[in-house]
Amino acid sequence: MSPAYLGAWLLPVWAGAALVAAWLRPPRTGAALAVLLGYGHLLGLVLVAALAPFVVGEAVDHTFERVAPWLAGIAIVASALALVLRRRWPGDRGLAPVAAAPLPRWLWALVALMVLAMVWRVWMLAGEALLRPTFPWDAWAAWQVKSKAWFLADRALPFVAPADWLLATDPNVRTLPSWRYPDFLTWLQLWYASAAGGWIEPAVNLAWSGALAALALAAYGQWRGLGVPLWLAVALLWGLLSLPLVDAHVALAGYADLWLMAMFGLAVFAGLHWARTRDRAHALLALAAALCLPLIKLEGAVWAGVLIAVSAWCCVAVRTRWGLAILAIALVVLLAVGGWAVPLPGLGELRLGWGRIELGAVGTLDLYWRPVGEAVVAALFHLPNWHLLWYLLPVLIAWRWRRIGADSAAAWAARVLGVCLSLLFVLFFFTDASSWAVDYTSANRLFMQIVPAAFALAAALGADAAAAPSEGRPRPGFSGRAETGRIGRSRRRGGCPIPSMSDLHAAAFECLMLSDPDRKRAATLRVAALHRDGAFGPASAAPPMPVPTPGRPERPRLVPPRELAQRGLGTPAGRAALVHAVAHIEFNAINLAWDAVYRYRDMPAAFYADWIGVAVDEARHFGLLAARLAELGHRYGDFDAHDGLWEMARLTAGSCLERMALVPRVLEARGLDVTPGMIERLRSVGDRQTVAILETILREEVAHVAAGSRWFAWCCARAGCEPGDTFRALIERHLPGGLRGPFNTDARLQAGFSAQELAELGARAA
Repeated sequence: MSPAYLGAWLLPVWAGAALVAAWLRPPRTGAALAVLLGYGHLLGLVLVAALAPFVVGEAVDHTFERVAPWLAGIAIVASALALVLRRRWPGDRGLAPVAAAPLPRWLWALVALMVLAMVWRVWMLAGEALLRPTFPWDAWAAWQVKSKAWFLADRALPFVAPADWLLATDPNVRTLPSWRYPDFLTWLQLWYASAAGGWIEPAVNLAWSGALAALALAAYGQWRGLGVPLWLAVALLWGLLSLPLVDAHVALAGYADLWLMAMFGLAVFAGLHWARTRDRAHALLALAAALCLPLIKLEGAVWAGVLIAVSAWCCVAVRTRWGLAILAIALVVLLAVGGWAVPLPGLGELRLGWGRIELGAVGTLDLYWRPVGEAVVAALFHLPNWHLLWYLLPVLIAWRWRRIGADSAAAWAARVLGVCLSLLFVLFFFTDASSWAVDYTSANRLFMQIVPAAFALAAALGADAAAAPSEGRPRPGFSGRAETGRIGRSRRRGGCPIPSMSDLHAAAFECLMLSDPDRKRAATLRVAALHRDGAFGPASAAPPMPVPTPGRPERPRLVPPRELAQRGLGTPAGRAALVHAVAHIEFNAINLAWDAVYRYRDMPAAFYADWIGVAVDEARHFGLLAARLAELGHRYGDFDAHDGLWEMARLTAGSCLERMALVPRVLEARGLDVTPGMIERLRSVGDRQTVAILETILREEVAHVAAGSRWFAWCCARAGCEPGDTFRALIERHLPGGLRGPFNTDARLQAGFSAQELAELGARAA
């Protein structure tokens, strides 16, 4: 293997992974690394295809040496940017370590066996690709003609339609049936051929094995980041990588369908993550991958449209969806009575009528029933293309169908897969494409393109069921007691709440009472997403129940503050203890935010929106700190902690006014005072990673304290009392010794404290 050919493999991965790292700023975990490598490889090759037309010129046989410097420059700049951004604004993006019960030895052995089998399979497929030139089928006749002609001619020859070629007078003009397809594969093949030093088809075709490996890495990273158990993620990957049709497209390389499937998978897996967490970075990553689909093959525009349309549908409120449904019915009625026309730039006029579609640049499509059901059933169920995929997926959906309506990620994946299958149904049963189903060629390739959506749905449906004991029995929580009551009954799936009820307070209670930190984080994101979508109806009239102890794990052990060990920051253990202490505060802050949503009724909608947003922020902060703890060799629960925050919650449970005064404006505001000092101490010992996390927390905690100030003033106005005097009286009653100083004056002013309040607090500081 020449250095240039090795560089042709490594440079796209470096550039793409650096760009993704700069965008996501993920923690240092195995899941995050898999995401960076998988997305980086495919998106890096898209960069190659995007740069090549502008920098190669006529010397297409020098594609590698012309594009490589530009790609290396992008990689260097993106790497530096990723490093700076991660230190300044570290991200979690749902890719932080997920705590899980240890796997039994037999399951570890099974996981190891599946991993070895997958590695062996990809290795053997790559060996098949290296053993022979391009197989003489459509890939040889369509997809390599242009790239090979360009390479051997050392110039980008024009390709035109066969009819135009017959009339052409230029001897350099060429033609082929797929002359209108995008040039992504052309430039990709030229990239590898020029790096290999000649048109060596095995060296070119090996790229198909890389595409499959990249898809597998991206899937594994996203699934693990969403909490899919290790054994289930590996099992799903084995199912995906062992599909006979997929393997055939790798071993007999040359078709664009595998690349379209891989890029569609990148979009679907990032979209699945967005649907669960509503993380904007993953949304834009999914959009970027979706927009790459038309660059690979023309039907990629259809799949991109499906992804964008389904995601947009999930973003609109329920009332808006009803309006769109009515509009769709009106359009169907309009079709029945005469049809309608829409101009499409570059394609001519799109005219839709009952049973007919006319598009200027494409032609006329007559829609009527074609009886090809037997052929389609044979392709999906009888022929050895798919193993048991299309048998098992309906069984899984039937078993877990309730989850589709309760889990935003499962619902999104189900909609994507359902729309894609519906379009293929119309294509095969109502158009001339029925001939593809009869001859078992393109039909299978089109199904293969959307297979990642099936596996994404399986991951979303199977995750909690695989991670949990049977329902209907009290589950021993990490606190050592059975988690029963409301959270232990009908609204749980594997210990993680599925808030299908219409009452926001009930959903908040479920989040509050979850013991497992990772499931509490996941539930927080789900309820927040449902709240944004307007899924919750009127508040419950039932009064809130007392919560003497919220859901929390058995560890850390809670001790009086004076019994906590004091450690210096000069050792990794000391820094880990500090990170653990802050993580404990953030975990309790999640509970405090959900308790405010659950406990205080008859508040404005903005109150609940504010504290749900605080819960999401605190969950993200806890994820960042948990990831940092893992980097330091520890996990949440390894050090002792105290219960001061929840003790104040118990004292203020009966009054929203007192809660807003004493929790956000006293306890959380104390973090504004002490965090700058912690940052300076950590900076002095060179712990830049923890410094970046604390800077993010400090910046966002200002808004949390400000929310407390805002709602404290609102409660005072409702009660007819003056905020300054009331706050002073509450401090004297509950904290007669005053608050500890010094105070972070600038941060407190931004958080809603007045200058007079700060002066009085300073005068009474303990």
